[in-house]
Amino acid sequence: MSVGDIIRKFRRERDFSQEYLAELVGKSQEQISLIERGNIDLNTELIQKFAKVFDVSPSEFFKEDAVPEKPKDIIGLESIPVYTEIHAGEKSLMFTEKPLEYIAIPKTENSQKFAMKVKGDSMKPKIENGDIVIISQKREPKSGDICFVMFENEDTCIRYIQFHNDLITLSSANTDNPPETFRREEVKFLYKVIGYYRSVKRSEEHTS
Repeated sequence: MSVGDIIRKFRRERDFSQEYLAELVGKSQEQISLIERGNIDLNTELIQKFAKVFDVSPSEFFKEDAVPEKPKDIIGLESIPVYTEIHAGEKSLMFTEKPLEYIAIPKTENSQKFAMKVKGDSMKPKIENGDIVIISQKREPKSGDICFVMFENEDTCIRYIQFHNDLITLSSANTDNPPETFRREEVKFLYKVIGYYRSVKRSEEHTS
């Protein structure tokens, strides 16, 4: 995981937009985007600014986490990686971050699947913070589906979608969040959520 990856991770964990983070460290939104992509080298002074904003030690930007080992597939099941961050390539997603873990799911002909750990409560109560969603890169999304959405600035979300000609409306299950409509060209990638798993920790809390 690069320094830019870690900055993006910390930013999203705190629900900061690139614009807001840029204000906090005295940079432009374009510069933050380049930093997160690894296109700008950071000096000690800027690392310290990021550390202060995120309330972490500067050393946190240089840690290397162990890569979980992919388990062997069991008959009828397949192991897929679970991510917390995903980047955008020119024509496809880039899985440059180390997987958080692997999970076993029923095996299907569609091999282009990945999973993401959900952050936030925008899809509550259907999908809650800490749940894991299974995402297909092959299944064609339709109006009414729950989808993984990545914007041009690489921000991501999980939302219900509705297509309206050249527009896409994103809606939350949580009624506190109003629907938002975007032009199709503002969305870089759109993939269908084909399943989800409850967080074990949250399930235990509900039964205690």
